[in-house]
Amino acid sequence: MASYHFHKSSIQRSKGQNAVAKAAYISASKLVYKTIDRETGEEISITYDFTKKQGVVYSKIFVPEGFEDTAWLQDREQLWNAAEAREKRDDSITGVEIEFALPKEICKEENIRLVKEFARQYIVSRGIVCDVNIHYDNPENPHVHFQYLSRNVKRLENGVVVFDRKDRDLTSSIKFLNNLRHQCAVEINKVYKEAGLHLEVSEKSYKALGIDQIPTRHKGPAHYMKATELEAKNKEIIAENAKKIYENPEIVFGCISYTKPVFTKEDIAIALSDALMVHLVSKDSDIAKDQEAIREFSKGLVQEQVGGENTAQNIANDAVAITAGTKERNTDINHTNRTSNNSSIEHLNKEYGEEFLRLYNQLLLSDKIELMDQKDLTGKTLYALKSRVNLELRYVSAIEELNIKEEHNLDISCNNIGESKSVKDRLLFVGSKKHAFSDEQIKAILAVCNGSDISVLEGNPGAGKTFVMREIVRQYKAAGFKVVGTGPSSVSAKVLSRNAGIKADNTSLLRKKIVESKGGDFKIDLSSKYYEEEEYLKSIGCDSVLNFLRSDVLDSKTVLIADEASMIELANMDYLAHEVLRAKAKLVLVGDNNQFTAVGMTGAFNKARKIAGGVKLTEVRRQERLEYRQATEAMGRFAMHDAIEIYRKLDVFNIKDNEQEAKTSLVTSFAKEYTEQIDSLKRDDLIAIRSIAIGAYTNEKVAEFNARVRDELKNSGALKGAEVQISSGGRMLPLMKGDQIVFEENSLRYGISNGEVGTILSVNPFGGSANSKGDGVLRVLVHKADGSKDIIEINTFLDAFNNKRRVKLNHGYALTGYKLQGETVDRMHIYFDRSIGYEAFLVLMSRHRQAVKLHASAKELENIVYQRLDSDVEKVRNQFKINSYEMLPQTITN
Repeated sequence: MASYHFHKSSIQRSKGQNAVAKAAYISASKLVYKTIDRETGEEISITYDFTKKQGVVYSKIFVPEGFEDTAWLQDREQLWNAAEAREKRDDSITGVEIEFALPKEICKEENIRLVKEFARQYIVSRGIVCDVNIHYDNPENPHVHFQYLSRNVKRLENGVVVFDRKDRDLTSSIKFLNNLRHQCAVEINKVYKEAGLHLEVSEKSYKALGIDQIPTRHKGPAHYMKATELEAKNKEIIAENAKKIYENPEIVFGCISYTKPVFTKEDIAIALSDALMVHLVSKDSDIAKDQEAIREFSKGLVQEQVGGENTAQNIANDAVAITAGTKERNTDINHTNRTSNNSSIEHLNKEYGEEFLRLYNQLLLSDKIELMDQKDLTGKTLYALKSRVNLELRYVSAIEELNIKEEHNLDISCNNIGESKSVKDRLLFVGSKKHAFSDEQIKAILAVCNGSDISVLEGNPGAGKTFVMREIVRQYKAAGFKVVGTGPSSVSAKVLSRNAGIKADNTSLLRKKIVESKGGDFKIDLSSKYYEEEEYLKSIGCDSVLNFLRSDVLDSKTVLIADEASMIELANMDYLAHEVLRAKAKLVLVGDNNQFTAVGMTGAFNKARKIAGGVKLTEVRRQERLEYRQATEAMGRFAMHDAIEIYRKLDVFNIKDNEQEAKTSLVTSFAKEYTEQIDSLKRDDLIAIRSIAIGAYTNEKVAEFNARVRDELKNSGALKGAEVQISSGGRMLPLMKGDQIVFEENSLRYGISNGEVGTILSVNPFGGSANSKGDGVLRVLVHKADGSKDIIEINTFLDAFNNKRRVKLNHGYALTGYKLQGETVDRMHIYFDRSIGYEAFLVLMSRHRQAVKLHASAKELENIVYQRLDSDVEKVRNQFKINSYEMLPQTITN
């Protein structure tokens, strides 16, 4: 699990704190605090100068919508002096600070984008001014400080801007703080997911996560201004952690194994050094430099040497030599850090080298881990946490048992397929178009319907998995079976319900129904040892108890279809597999491992395929044009050069000299097509995203394209009426009649799911006149994931008045690959981002039915497409091989 830190504090006069001083520190600036001595009436000026502080890479004051022209709000010295002057009591809170750690695995630019979006959505949207500063003084600990006012700002009738009432949520509400902590983790995990990193953070405590370790206290401004007390407390906590590690070294593994199925010696060393870091640092040393040096030293001690085997004795001998200063270790440690932090490393070597190695070697000998591979494709030794291995073995056992059972074998032939029992019969399929089953699809249907109680159906994007699923459902229903479905998200479940004609729930909701049907208490998170927990064992015990009131979700006449199965993580898949086995039902897994995979414990889909074989649909049918289908098929087998050459011949690439020209061309082309479509249809209820959409890799690019497209559409008259600012998801969103939107959260109140799209039919400010709070009334035509349409009315004022969470929506002209996965769009415009990788490229370039256009700069296309994508393919291949994900002989490919 990646590192997570979130801390909120109030700036309180009663503690001698000062908002001007705090602002000067976090912004590394020089500010003058001006106040009046109450006894003498004289003006007092105190200067706070932190200009020598290093590492502030971003600094900006954010103001609410409508106050951009108020200069003094954006002047740090004036702002915080005014905040101090506004409060009269000796125990006043003059400001609030939130600090959280930024993902160090993400580039600086992406972290800045994350911070800007967080500030706008969750703080500034409430009418609060926020002073934002990002610190990179220690590359291993990038973090952000949000210092904001405790009062709203408002504009009087004469135009003067003043401080209004206090927002108690921002200063004292536990509910609001917990929501901020949660949203912080959510936003960080989104960034990890967009970057293709299988990392995740959680706002939950170590205890809640089942990790037996005391959290450290984060070093903040107090450490640098007067550090002794906090440093002593941190040393005490880390000393306690060190003692725990001596007694039970396995607790270190809990910090690295959540999102890593396998890990290296270097991963263990880093986790150990992180757990001991403050304990190892001397009181008078440079903390930031020592932290970085300790990490490098720890990695260096355990780095595997090419051409020789690193035993524990070799490592210990090296440590002794280093301590004595008689040997230079031949490792690949960063030489710059080694030179600049020589004193820190020397201190570490002499005092803690052997202690670190004793702990490290104890970890390697732990019976809680297993050696998975003595040397992988990159030459590294791979380990896995035994509890994770045990969970996989448990899952494998369930799949193997299902694979030997054939209680749901329909024993049909090709003559049974199709509504008129004719192989060439044409079936109605999601609309007015008719399709005929191909030989490949017929074989897939027969393989599933005549197979064991576990079937795996794979397919390239657009290969007709949905078409095949619908016939599988028809066959089982005709034979008297009940077919239900599940997916990793609410939208995927609704899409499955629409396409297959069955009732489907997301995996969490399905688990909840199963647990509650047995009288148990549902828990949303599953650990790798969930099956050993008392509540789970109790629910199993209910199976043998006669309960006339119980209504089983699964029984022997049930077929469970899990769509987008490659995105369902291991613990959930294990739970479902055992419930299917216990109910004597059948499980059908449907997915494509080449697209986005699960966040968390991955690999369940592929392990099932390895055991059960499976059938793969390789003939792409989504694209109408043969050449497009050939390109998608080429990408599915990692032949990126072949796919790109096909696209080049089809004139898919719109190459411009630079990024700005490429973006402008995309926006202009999209707006022109969009406007032409509106004019031709002459309808106000257009759901254009189903026929034309923009695909981009990052949320930042999506936001940029949405804004630019809206400007074009407003200028052309495609968007009508007055623009109204609506408070949505913690930010102000401009909306007009005709706007395309996408919902970003589930809302049971309105019956909508995350990812569903719609069109604004009307939008008006609440009460008929504009207001700074973003209250409004919207009528939205929602295009449901299940294929239906519904008109809903959203009143953001009443939601807030009734303490209901305001619905979270956004403009929907441009979407990320994650939002688009599983969708089919007539025409796609793709922006090629420098961060894009194989999975995202495959998803984005395979959504279209009629045509796709990729917009990029010449430099990006030449330097990245041919190099980065092929590089990523090699990484994908390596990962598949390491985890036994390669195409297996028993997998049917036609």
